[in-house]
Amino acid sequence: MKMQRSRLIRSFAALLTATLLAAAVGFGAFAIPSAPERPAEKAPPPPREWPMFGGSPQRNQVNLVEKNLPISWEVDANKRKNIKWVADLGSKTHGGPVIAGGRIFVGTNNQRPRDPIWLKPRVDRLDRLVIGKDGKPVLEPIDLGVLMCFRESDGKFLWQAVHEKLPTGTVNDWPYQGLCSMPVVEENRLYYVSNRCEVVCANVEDGKAIWTLDMIKELGVFPHAISACSPLIVDDLVMIVTSNGVNEDHIVPPDPKAPSFLAVHKKTGKPVWQDNSPTAKLVGVDHNKPGYLDLVKKLKNRGELLLHAQWSNPAFADVKGKPQVIFPGGDGWLYAFTPQGSLIWKFDCNPKDARFEH
Repeated sequence: MKMQRSRLIRSFAALLTATLLAAAVGFGAFAIPSAPERPAEKAPPPPREWPMFGGSPQRNQVNLVEKNLPISWEVDANKRKNIKWVADLGSKTHGGPVIAGGRIFVGTNNQRPRDPIWLKPRVDRLDRLVIGKDGKPVLEPIDLGVLMCFRESDGKFLWQAVHEKLPTGTVNDWPYQGLCSMPVVEENRLYYVSNRCEVVCANVEDGKAIWTLDMIKELGVFPHAISACSPLIVDDLVMIVTSNGVNEDHIVPPDPKAPSFLAVHKKTGKPVWQDNSPTAKLVGVDHNKPGYLDLVKKLKNRGELLLHAQWSNPAFADVKGKPQVIFPGGDGWLYAFTPQGSLIWKFDCNPKDARFEH
């Protein structure tokens, strides 16, 4: 009888011990080597980048990836909602941000200066210094084009690239519009068009220029009001709509030979090919010849000549294995070229009943 009772007690103790161990494992207090391992949790996917205007060479603005995006937010400092961080830009920002390599790049103006060297003494209408209550000259921002760079994770300001305004003023570089180009980022380089109508290749680490192509000086481009293209990279080429436009009279392009569409080598900044289709009908025509303006207006009415300016961006498509770079022209036509510069097709987007008026 005692032996049976002893066996019963040992069996009960073993059962109780097993139960306690099982409970302990259930609450995460122990790790039993012989127990099956839990499957490892999947690492969160890397953050998606947006390294150019439209996010991809196709410029498709439709979101096909992100889910559960907030549909409301509040930026007021006292009641912020769905805001990760806030950073000051200038007073105007026409180009949106691009995101690559943990950095955010965005063009703006200098109306909220981050560097005091880009301040100047304010003068009144009689060109006299304005003196403050402290007896010192009042300072104000210098009008500039500025590309700013922020850290994506917390909005820390990293650097800015500064471009002074063109001396010709409003006709080529409208006041206070800043830098309107959205860069394209590839590895450690970014490419953009400055307010001075320059194609710029810069280092993403510090914004310092690696090379610069002055399209006014080198190619005869006349940007009307502003330079605004967001470049596209196809293989080794940077594709540009040059912003070439009409002159001060808002009718005639100053140099019909100047390119509207341009491809430069991404490593050197040297032009590889260019095309002037929107102004080609005026090449060789004597602008001093009687009836020149009438000819210009007739060509515009027929959709055969640049109407005003060109502030859009190229896009890329692969159609049945055939790569195409699509340029929107200021004459109202869409042009598709091979990456090497051969015309594939063009399409007239002009309404047939439209008429040019000035």
